[in-house]
Amino acid sequence: MVMDANGRSHRAKGLPKGYAGTYDGNTAAAAAADVTPPAAYYDGRMNEDDRLGWAEGMDALNDRHVDALRLPDGLDSGRWHDEFGANVCHAGGCTFTLGDGADPDVRVFNRSRIANLPLSVVRARLGGDDPKFDFGDRPWRPDPDGLADMREAFGVTPEGTRSTQLDDLLGPDPVEGSISSVAGTYPGANARLYADFVRHPRRRSYTLEGEAMGRARTRDMARLMFVESARNDAKAWGDGYDPNGMAERAGRWFDEKYPAPKRQ
Repeated sequence: MVMDANGRSHRAKGLPKGYAGTYDGNTAAAAAADVTPPAAYYDGRMNEDDRLGWAEGMDALNDRHVDALRLPDGLDSGRWHDEFGANVCHAGGCTFTLGDGADPDVRVFNRSRIANLPLSVVRARLGGDDPKFDFGDRPWRPDPDGLADMREAFGVTPEGTRSTQLDDLLGPDPVEGSISSVAGTYPGANARLYADFVRHPRRRSYTLEGEAMGRARTRDMARLMFVESARNDAKAWGDGYDPNGMAERAGRWFDEKYPAPKRQ
């Protein structure tokens, strides 16, 4: 049986889920998730490569860890829990049901018509000049009162959302959209490094053409690539798009999604 830093037991390696040693989430220390490194991590028996491998393995586990259900920031819990405990909200003549994850899917139900969109997309549309939802047969636009109610439910103000230009750049999946943008400007190894970082931003090291790079340096390079690719995208779109303005907005988006690590 394995004990973690909080005195919780975990099943031994090789045992299937549900057998002896499985962690009991009802213990008093259930809120923490640290696992004690092996003694060799500290006493010199583990070399630096093995130490790095163990630490990155813990990061990988965290990447796959599903947190307890929690509403994303900006959503009022008073409006997003129905009598059965589900994350459901009624606003603007629609019923919204929230999924799980950092950017959960939102099921939009309106007069027997259903659409599914990521939360980030719903918020971006509600903050735009012409909010609309596509239910397949035709677009639907909420009336002004309904729109105000929906914006309140989603914690959206028109001034606080990204511009429609950046929405066009990122597409329905912000991470994959940013990867596509970078790949158009930085093909090959640089684009692969960018994709590796934004998909796994907690790793301790990354590789660019055989060279190992730390997290802080990789993050700085990834930010530069995204900002410059956004500038180039705006140039390609032609009149009506400000390349410098787009680059600035892209930088703000990147900083919000991937904050700079604290430097020692």
